Amino acid sequence: MQCEYYALEGLAVICRLIDQIRTGGGNTSLDIDGIVMTMFDGRTHLSTEVVEEVRRYFGDKVYGTVIPRNVRLSEAPSYGMAAVEYDPSCAGAKAYKKFAEEFLRRHSKREAGRSAIDRGDQVQAAQPERVHDVSGVTSAGLP
Repeated sequence: MQCEYYALEGLAVICRLIDQIRTGGGNTSLDIDGIVMTMFDGRTHLSTEVVEEVRRYFGDKVYGTVIPRNVRLSEAPSYGMAAVEYDPSCAGAKAYKKFAEEFLRRHSKREAGRSAIDRGDQVQAAQPERVHDVSGVTSAGLP
């Protein structure tokens, strides 16, 4: 999610849609698995406020790694390259590498549990977490 005003509004809309799908019986287990904060600009108060607001509502679902706004990240697609190929030493590429490691750590724990279930081991499956009610969350609600 971009650390921007309208992205926060969009996240609230997505959460309402997920809730409608779940309560309407379309997919009762639909949930947000995780949120990665992108285009963070440490020079602006808004970026910090958006990250804080999202973390307050979603807690551990928000990845710890924050991807900074970075010119090299923006340039990479125009050269037909991924940022980690275009300039592996730039701050943005380093952040995406760090995020990938965090993502793999988080999901390898889940896969270990699923593997045990697939093997027939006696493992109690965790109940899916509910998405926090963010129907009242708007960018206007920021401090």
